[in-house]
Formats: sequence, structure tokens, C-alpha cells
Amino acid sequence: MAGKVYSTDISALPRSTYWPHRDDTKLEKLWREHPATPANVVIASPIPIAEQVFYPLDILALLHPEDALLYLSPRKEITGEIKTLAEWRVDHSDIACWAMCVPNAMSKRIGVNQEGSPSVRCRDTSCGFDGMRYAVAEPDFDADVPLVQAGVPPQHLSASVVLNRIPRERIVMVVDSGGKSLHAWLNVNGLTKSQRDGFFQRGCTYGVDPAGRLPEQQFRLPNGTRHIQTDGGDTLAVQRVLFFNPSAL
Repeated sequence: MAGKVYSTDISALPRSTYWPHRDDTKLEKLWREHPATPANVVIASPIPIAEQVFYPLDILALLHPEDALLYLSPRKEITGEIKTLAEWRVDHSDIACWAMCVPNAMSKRIGVNQEGSPSVRCRDTSCGFDGMRYAVAEPDFDADVPLVQAGVPPQHLSASVVLNRIPRERIVMVVDSGGKSLHAWLNVNGLTKSQRDGFFQRGCTYGVDPAGRLPEQQFRLPNGTRHIQTDGGDTLAVQRVLFFNPSAL
């Protein structure tokens, strides 16, 4: 299912932590051979989750136990909080209107960042590289991509990469960012940091952001809500779960 660059053997150690530039020639070849859309991602899902209504906390409960410490935030630019999943369930906030979460469980509620200041979401409060269960592959394409300039929607390119250059057996779910990208949540349990880095090194060739390998990195909350500022005001977009694979857990 995966191509030569994203082979299912992602255990090869990288020689360095250098992140290669996107290779537009390879990307265009992939698109010519395997064009796709978000609808194709929905069709590929082992269960029809896109057709069902799941509250964000119920999605997270499929990935974490009730006592797991989870970071959630209403907006990308707002510092969130860390609570157990059980505590979030009794919170009176409408979590379906929130936008962000950290895929991995956190280790504590408050820590110290690299500048020595108290911080909620930082490496100190994260599970650390050794405790990572999930990493997120986000193929993200801006207007500088020749295919986008030629009229190919960025989300369609993301779908092509997700379906054809990522090991399908590692994909737990795929989340529509509510913008121009798709986020593939991968089960990386049992892989070392070097093995994960090798995976993202190869992914950079196809536009995957290497920040997805960091344990404290936040991403779009599954089935949450994205708030998009426009001239007409605040536009809302559902960050819909398109694909879910229980066997990858």
C-alpha cells in the first residue's frame, strides 16, 4: 500500500535529523499516478465513521484511558488546560466548539519550558519521546506548490499522500483540519525516536511537516471546530474525522 519512500518498514535509522525539502517532481508524479480527494479517504475507512456523530471526547476515549491527562484548547492561539479525560467529561465547556488537542497523553499539568518559565504545553509536561503513542503526519501545501498553482486543491494533494505514501496499517485516523490539510494520526508505539525521525525524513519529500513527531505538538481536535477569521466575521468549520481504523490501535 505504501510506496518506496514511505515503505511499511519504517525502522531504518536516519543518518541525521536533517529535514529534506519537498520534492515537487516526486509530488507531481504521485499525483499523476494516484490522484485522490478527501472523499476517497472516507471510502477507504475500515468503519464509516464520517457518517456517524461522535463527540470529540468520545473520539479521544477510543485512543486514551479515562485517567489519561489530555491537553485541549479552544483556539490555536489560546493556551489550553490539562485534565484527565474523566475531568474533561464533567467540564461545562462545549468541547465540540474547541479546536485543538495534543494527540499524546501528558505527564503532568504544569511544567517548565525551555526558557525556564511555567508552562502548560511544553516538552516538560509532555509524555516525552519515549512515551509517545501517536505521531501525526500532516501533508501541508501552500500556494508555492506548482500543483496548487495549476489548480489542484491542497486537500486533494494531502489525500493523495495520506492514501499512497503512508503505511495504511499505522493510520489510526485521518482528521480534516477544516482548512487545507488532512492530519493522519499514526500509531508509533514501539518505535524509537530515531525510527520516527526516519519516517518523517522520508515524509518531508512529500510535504509532511516534521513537527508531527514532537510529543507536545498540538493538532486539530477530532470532530472539533475550526474558527476561521474572514472579512465577514468568524466562520466555523467542522474538523471531521474521515477515517478510523480500530485495528491500528
